[in-house]
Amino acid sequence: MTDQEHKQKNYLDTGLHKIHKVLLFCQNQYDCRNQIISHYYLWNDDNDICHLLEIIEEMISINFKIIEDDVVEVFCKSNTKKNRKSGLAELEELASYMLTDLVIRNYIQQKTSLYYSLPNAQTLSANTFIMELVAKVK
Repeated sequence: MTDQEHKQKNYLDTGLHKIHKVLLFCQNQYDCRNQIISHYYLWNDDNDICHLLEIIEEMISINFKIIEDDVVEVFCKSNTKKNRKSGLAELEELASYMLTDLVIRNYIQQKTSLYYSLPNAQTLSANTFIMELVAKVK
Protein backbone atom coordinates (compact mmCIF):
# COMPACT_ATOMS: atom_id res chain seq x y z
CA MET A 1 0.00 0.00 0.00
CA THR A 2 1.45 3.35 -1.00
CA ASP A 3 1.77 6.25 1.40
CA GLN A 4 -1.08 8.09 -0.31
CA GLU A 5 -3.35 5.04 -0.05
CA HIS A 6 -2.41 4.67 3.63
CA LYS A 7 -3.38 8.32 4.23
CA GLN A 8 -6.68 7.75 2.40
CA LYS A 9 -7.37 4.68 4.55
CA ASN A 10 -6.75 6.63 7.77
CA TYR A 11 -8.95 9.44 6.49
CA LEU A 12 -11.73 6.98 5.67
CA ASP A 13 -11.42 5.24 9.05
CA THR A 14 -11.83 8.58 10.82
CA GLY A 15 -14.71 9.51 8.53
CA LEU A 16 -16.40 6.17 9.13
CA HIS A 17 -16.28 6.71 12.89
CA LYS A 18 -17.87 10.15 12.43
CA ILE A 19 -20.54 8.67 10.18
CA HIS A 20 -21.40 6.12 12.85
CA LYS A 21 -21.86 8.96 15.33
CA VAL A 22 -24.20 10.73 12.93
CA LEU A 23 -26.15 7.52 12.29
CA LEU A 24 -26.59 6.98 15.99
CA PHE A 25 -27.78 10.58 16.37
CA CYS A 26 -30.35 10.34 13.61
CA GLN A 27 -30.76 7.23 11.47
CA ASN A 28 -33.14 8.68 8.90
CA GLN A 29 -35.68 11.44 8.37
CA TYR A 30 -38.32 9.64 10.46
CA ASP A 31 -36.29 8.88 13.59
CA CYS A 32 -34.97 11.68 15.72
CA ARG A 33 -32.50 11.50 18.57
CA ASN A 34 -35.21 11.61 21.22
CA GLN A 35 -36.89 8.57 19.74
CA ILE A 36 -33.61 6.68 19.66
CA ILE A 37 -32.87 7.55 23.27
CA SER A 38 -36.35 6.52 24.38
CA HIS A 39 -35.98 3.19 22.54
CA TYR A 40 -32.55 2.69 24.10
CA TYR A 41 -34.01 2.84 27.59
CA LEU A 42 -36.75 0.33 26.70
CA TRP A 43 -34.25 -2.54 26.90
CA ASN A 44 -34.91 -4.37 30.17
CA ASP A 45 -31.27 -5.07 30.97
CA ASP A 46 -27.86 -5.62 29.43
CA ASN A 47 -28.72 -9.16 28.26
CA ASP A 48 -29.40 -7.88 24.74
CA ILE A 49 -26.02 -6.16 24.56
CA CYS A 50 -24.29 -9.26 25.95
CA HIS A 51 -26.10 -11.44 23.41
CA LEU A 52 -25.04 -9.12 20.60
CA LEU A 53 -21.42 -9.33 21.78
CA GLU A 54 -21.63 -13.14 22.01
CA ILE A 55 -22.84 -13.29 18.41
CA ILE A 56 -19.94 -11.13 17.26
CA GLU A 57 -17.43 -13.21 19.23
CA GLU A 58 -18.78 -16.46 17.75
CA MET A 59 -18.73 -15.11 14.19
CA ILE A 60 -15.16 -13.87 14.63
CA SER A 61 -14.04 -17.20 16.14
CA ILE A 62 -15.02 -19.10 12.99
CA ASN A 63 -12.97 -16.67 10.87
CA PHE A 64 -16.06 -15.26 9.26
CA LYS A 65 -15.68 -11.82 7.65
CA ILE A 66 -18.65 -10.01 9.07
CA ILE A 67 -20.31 -6.71 8.41
CA GLU A 68 -22.80 -4.95 10.67
CA ASP A 69 -25.80 -6.23 8.72
CA ASP A 70 -24.69 -9.85 9.33
CA VAL A 71 -24.65 -9.32 13.10
CA VAL A 72 -28.04 -7.57 13.10
CA GLU A 73 -29.58 -10.36 11.02
CA VAL A 74 -28.30 -13.13 13.32
CA PHE A 75 -29.36 -11.18 16.42
CA CYS A 76 -32.88 -10.66 15.09
CA LYS A 77 -33.34 -14.30 14.11
CA SER A 78 -31.95 -15.62 17.38
CA ASN A 79 -34.33 -13.54 19.49
CA THR A 80 -37.58 -14.06 17.59
CA LYS A 81 -39.64 -15.57 20.42
CA LYS A 82 -38.57 -12.90 22.88
CA ASN A 83 -39.18 -10.15 20.35
CA ARG A 84 -42.70 -11.27 19.53
CA LYS A 85 -43.45 -11.37 23.25
CA SER A 86 -42.12 -7.86 23.88
CA GLY A 87 -43.80 -6.40 20.79
CA LEU A 88 -40.74 -4.57 19.51
CA ALA A 89 -41.60 -4.07 15.84
CA GLU A 90 -38.44 -2.14 14.97
CA LEU A 91 -36.04 -4.76 16.32
CA GLU A 92 -33.72 -4.60 13.35
CA GLU A 93 -33.34 -0.84 13.72
CA LEU A 94 -32.77 -1.13 17.45
CA ALA A 95 -30.16 -3.87 16.99
CA SER A 96 -28.42 -1.66 14.45
CA TYR A 97 -28.47 1.25 16.91
CA MET A 98 -27.00 -0.96 19.65
CA LEU A 99 -24.24 -2.15 17.33
CA THR A 100 -23.43 1.38 16.17
CA ASP A 101 -23.30 2.49 19.80
CA LEU A 102 -20.82 -0.29 20.60
CA VAL A 103 -18.63 0.78 17.66
CA ILE A 104 -18.68 4.42 18.77
CA ARG A 105 -17.74 3.44 22.32
CA ASN A 106 -14.80 1.46 20.87
CA TYR A 107 -16.02 -1.91 22.19
CA ILE A 108 -15.83 -3.32 18.67
CA GLN A 109 -12.85 -2.88 16.36
CA GLN A 110 -13.58 -2.46 12.67
CA LYS A 111 -11.31 -2.63 9.63
CA THR A 112 -11.84 -0.75 6.40
CA SER A 113 -10.63 -2.58 3.31
CA LEU A 114 -9.77 -0.36 0.34
CA TYR A 115 -9.59 -1.75 -3.17
CA TYR A 116 -9.92 -0.77 -6.79
CA SER A 117 -13.11 -2.26 -8.20
CA LEU A 118 -11.57 -2.48 -11.67
CA PRO A 119 -7.90 -2.79 -12.68
CA ASN A 120 -7.81 0.68 -14.31
CA ALA A 121 -10.21 2.40 -11.91
CA GLN A 122 -9.42 5.90 -10.67
CA THR A 123 -11.37 5.66 -7.43
CA LEU A 124 -11.15 3.32 -4.49
CA SER A 125 -14.03 1.28 -3.12
CA ALA A 126 -14.33 0.31 0.53
CA ASN A 127 -15.76 -2.46 2.70
CA THR A 128 -15.95 -2.29 6.48
CA PHE A 129 -15.62 -5.47 8.52
CA ILE A 130 -15.95 -6.14 12.24
CA MET A 131 -12.60 -7.56 13.30
CA GLU A 132 -12.65 -8.14 17.05
CA LEU A 133 -14.05 -7.26 20.44
CA VAL A 134 -11.93 -5.03 22.61
CA ALA A 135 -10.46 -6.90 25.60
CA LYS A 136 -12.27 -4.80 28.23
CA VAL A 137 -15.64 -5.91 26.84
CA LYS A 138 -14.93 -9.60 27.40
